Amino acid sequence: GLGDVYKRQLLEDLLALEQQRIALNMQISLLHTLGRQAQDCAGKMAQAEDAYLRRLKSIPAAMHDR
Repeated sequence: GLGDVYKRQLLEDLLALEQQRIALNMQISLLHTLGRQAQDCAGKMAQAEDAYLRRLKSIPAAMHDR
């Protein structure tokens, strides 16, 4: 009867909500992972530039223009 129709619709709606929740959790997790990777990359880039600048300072000034 009508009650069964409502129960079926409720189940379908609950399934759709659960699937949306799962997809949203995955998207949030990916964004967090991407953010961490970007921070790690930025840190390594800064370390590489610091090392470059330290090495550059150890070269005599006359050598810089060559």
